[in-house]
Amino acid sequence: MNDKFKYAPGRPGVGTKGEKGEDGKQGLGMYFTNLNPNSQSSIINNRIRDDKDLWAGSSGGLDLPDNRIYLTGDLFFDQEGLAYEINAESNTFEYKFASLNMGGFFLPLGISSSDGFQRYFNSNASPKFLIDNVYTLSGAIDYTDAPERIYNIEPKDFTRIEYTNIKSGTGNYNPFTVYSSAENIAENHKALAIVYDEANLSFRIGNLDDANNVRNTNLKFDVSSLIHSKTTGGQFSLNTPEGAILTNYEINANPLFDPNFNSDPSSFSVIYQTLTSDISINWILDDITQGYEWASLHVVINKRPYGGSYSFDSSTFRELVFTDLPGIGGILVTDCPSSNVYSCYIKMSKKGWSRNTATKNAFAAVLSVTPSSFPLDSSDAGTVGFDVDSNFEWVASFTQNPENFMSLDSSTMGTYDGSLNIDFTANASTRARLGKIRVAPIFGGTFVDVSIWQPRGTVPPELFLINGGTYLKGSSPNYYIDASQNGDIEGSGSATFDVSSNRSWTASVPSGLYLYPNSGSAGVTSVSVSTDSNATLDQIEKSISFSYGGDSPAYLEIRVDPIIMYASISTPGDPYDLQFYASGGSAGYAVPPWNGYLDILFDPPSSSIEWEFSQYPTWMSTIYPTTGTGDTYGIYLVGDTAGGTRYGGIDVSAGGAHRFVIYVDQQ
Repeated sequence: MNDKFKYAPGRPGVGTKGEKGEDGKQGLGMYFTNLNPNSQSSIINNRIRDDKDLWAGSSGGLDLPDNRIYLTGDLFFDQEGLAYEINAESNTFEYKFASLNMGGFFLPLGISSSDGFQRYFNSNASPKFLIDNVYTLSGAIDYTDAPERIYNIEPKDFTRIEYTNIKSGTGNYNPFTVYSSAENIAENHKALAIVYDEANLSFRIGNLDDANNVRNTNLKFDVSSLIHSKTTGGQFSLNTPEGAILTNYEINANPLFDPNFNSDPSSFSVIYQTLTSDISINWILDDITQGYEWASLHVVINKRPYGGSYSFDSSTFRELVFTDLPGIGGILVTDCPSSNVYSCYIKMSKKGWSRNTATKNAFAAVLSVTPSSFPLDSSDAGTVGFDVDSNFEWVASFTQNPENFMSLDSSTMGTYDGSLNIDFTANASTRARLGKIRVAPIFGGTFVDVSIWQPRGTVPPELFLINGGTYLKGSSPNYYIDASQNGDIEGSGSATFDVSSNRSWTASVPSGLYLYPNSGSAGVTSVSVSTDSNATLDQIEKSISFSYGGDSPAYLEIRVDPIIMYASISTPGDPYDLQFYASGGSAGYAVPPWNGYLDILFDPPSSSIEWEFSQYPTWMSTIYPTTGTGDTYGIYLVGDTAGGTRYGGIDVSAGGAHRFVIYVDQQ
């Protein structure tokens, strides 16, 4: 036959050679593997030797289909798409420095969105390139798990997630995305990055170089409708949109913004000189702000109280304005009657914008309050008065008022000489109370603090039981611990709780319960209670009483559950059906002839409790064994073949006490 058909396909997988093609060799094959060619090369070599597939999921490998065998020149690809050539003579393989154009095998992450789409990741060793933008060295991480919700949406429901736990060389930044049109290092500014700054717990958007200098990327947000430009001759007016924004660049007034602007520095002082009736004003402008263009001082006389009639007097009502203030300076304003309040502030300007400091007041206030303190008894309730002497109006406020036991009986605004009346309540609490009232001129300045002291009330005898931080007493003297809740006192066991009392106490403990310690002094005492085993069918409730000097003892009720014993019966199957119930259940039945197996079990499991079938009907021809110790499986039961409906029960006892009866209904 012509050699041109030598490699043409004959049978599937067989090249034509000979008359019918059955003598030909199979063509070269291509395979895939999820084994690691580096760390699992010996396994792959053995699979090639034995002509088994290259999948790790099968033990020892499966036969190749259609009785294929590996030939030299066959290729296989690993899960990163790397190509390897098989040498069938030596049962080895060789990496051919080639790979498929692929991102690895995509495997399900196991996360499905509420809309039905699923997320996948590939199995590349490092780095990870995922369908979602995920860059991690951590393997198959569930990056859809945090945060729990954002904008009330679970992360898995977003169209796309960008995730990385990779840090840069300095360890400060997680790289997410970079946008760039730069073609060389002279165009570093043509890039914009989004990173997470671990050191400052913040996302950053921009272009920061290694020296922490920000490259100007000229980033703009197209929200021009929010910006009101300060154009030449432009002014704010009634037509300016509400919420209009001026950028710092446009108004060029950075020194007038906090924290650059300190509106109330200590170096700006205003003092009324009582002996000379002068006002002394001093300032250091750089303590207010720097980079200003000019500053002016404004002084105003406030005529108080307002009343009567006035004729205009420019010397009295005119605002004094001192312009072009030096950086450091002071002035003295003379002939200032002590009946007035004098207010002043400094105005500073930058690029046509101005800002004022806080207003300082100067006046010759004289203020005194008597008495300075007022002691009370715990049972006192009523009103206490303080005398206030002042040449100016004043205001009173509470600076300390525990449990709000004080209230102002008179107006908080006083007129010159007057009185301050405080209402108060009796103290029935366990703590003393100290109330403080501050009286100050309405324009600020020197204030006077006065106080009211009230000792704690008489505290009656008290006792509380505390379990896990919860007070069990409430308003009733009875306490209750449910064994099913504390999980300790069940069958036999112990529980702990605290006794908190302001008196010494003793406990009266019934038989079967044990309390340690059974007495204590004032304070908090940790005690434990334990019980004997409960070998009855019923719950046991006993009370521990605590005497502590109160009107009646307090009680702790302890419930002790029995050790639970139950049985299960298995039968050979249809048509046999043997059922049972413990006392209080519903009867079962069995179809003759029958046989089955009975298990006796304890909850909690036991290996020491003795049990016995004390009686059972004669038509139950065989029960073996009839006695045992602890959990017992496979007790053999046989019923006779007689017809008719018959009822009977197996009376079981354990630990010397009656436990339950298994009822059987044979039909």
